[in-house]
Amino acid sequence: MDATFEPFRLTQELLTSFLQSQIAKGCKRETIRKYRTALEQLMEFLPPGQELTPEALEEWRACLKDSGYSNSSIQTRISAVNSLLRFQGYGLVAREPAQEKTSMPVPTREEYIQFLSFVKKSGRESDYLIVKVFASVDLTVSELSLLTVEACHQGYVRVTQKRTAVIPTGLCRELLAYAGRNAIHSGPVFITRSGQPVDRTNVVHVIHDLAVSAGLEPEKFCPSALRRMCQATWSDVQEKLMPLCLQAYNNLLDTEQAMLSARTG
Repeated sequence: MDATFEPFRLTQELLTSFLQSQIAKGCKRETIRKYRTALEQLMEFLPPGQELTPEALEEWRACLKDSGYSNSSIQTRISAVNSLLRFQGYGLVAREPAQEKTSMPVPTREEYIQFLSFVKKSGRESDYLIVKVFASVDLTVSELSLLTVEACHQGYVRVTQKRTAVIPTGLCRELLAYAGRNAIHSGPVFITRSGQPVDRTNVVHVIHDLAVSAGLEPEKFCPSALRRMCQATWSDVQEKLMPLCLQAYNNLLDTEQAMLSARTG
């Protein structure tokens, strides 16, 4: 960031003023939409009343990365922030992500069990369950607060109108038992002592430190890597079951055809 950068509040009024200035410059509607989405996401990331600082921007960028966003998606969001900062009169602005690696590390199931065993032996049940959640439920760090007691009773997390993340039955039981022991009767399962959802950045740091303590590669056990393992495992299970599904479908069609033939003579 430029040396003249001074922290400021990212308010809805500032956002509206910035977007209006971009419309006046002739920016396309899709660009304006992307700017609005990115900056509203940044506003949501910042705690209430916290000013925008270089450190906060770096934390946000790191959180996006650890939440599983691709470098191109992060690039789009950082570009929106850069445009806002230029609107504010700053020259050197937010650091943009380095070129994305061709492959991203994913732990094997054996490595995951090794890590999970270490975390469980460490004695902090919440850390153990959070690791297990990222490895078993298709959620990002920023979506962890959506994992509520109500969702565990339902057996799934409604992430968006079009996306649902299934919670395995055994994990539901563990999460509900944990919530019950900690007098968490509704809302997010993982909360601080003050009752607020756990801090996303802190979750990333805790898992990183646990991997280091276990003598494992931290890059393989960050939330996004555990999520990739979850997705890969689910895809593998679906692929193996596909022949059985096709056979069941063919049997259904054959039965219907036999019924039709019998009725039409």
